[in-house]
Amino acid sequence: MRDRRPSVGMVESPCVKICFIEDGFCIGCLRSMTEIRQWPIMSQEAQEHLLEQLERRSNVRNTRDY
Repeated sequence: MRDRRPSVGMVESPCVKICFIEDGFCIGCLRSMTEIRQWPIMSQEAQEHLLEQLERRSNVRNTRDY
């Protein structure tokens, strides 16, 4: 019998253990609560896509800090 469950990604979590939600996003990893909750069940492709989004969020945050 074929396993019909979607494959789950094996990308390391972007969590940096600085967990505090501010304005809807974690100040440590920049993920929303939904993204944090869904990470363990995301496909590898979805995890990689989210990492790209997090990189852009980080760049935006860094330009606002100066």
